[in-house]
Amino acid sequence: MTKANQHDTKLTLELLIAKKAQRLNRKMRTKDVYVDSLDCMVTLNEPSKELVYKFSDRIQESDGSTAEKFMAFSYIISQCVDLFKDKSFYEEYGTPELAVHELLTFNDINILQTELNGLTYVNGVNEEIKN
Repeated sequence: MTKANQHDTKLTLELLIAKKAQRLNRKMRTKDVYVDSLDCMVTLNEPSKELVYKFSDRIQESDGSTAEKFMAFSYIISQCVDLFKDKSFYEEYGTPELAVHELLTFNDINILQTELNGLTYVNGVNEEIKN
């Protein structure tokens, strides 16, 4: 089926069930991103819907506060990088979110958040994403 004809395809129950199975069996996407202040690559994991909901709620509750928005960014980043969830990384700060906020620069946090948006929203995904 050509790209032009894909938009002409009528949804059937069979196709719907096949798409559902495809979605349920899909691997979560990951992306390696360079973090300047660490001078290393980190692997971002696609956030779950629940994590995106919690992040979105925190952004809404920030009432325009830049500090609160960056804490929300630090939170979602801390949950999407496996190494940042390791207790030996964050123990002295109390939470992964606080450790990320203290360790990374504002630019690092902004870049990682932008990349997470690409993993979350399909239109932002490009060929650099693994899986």
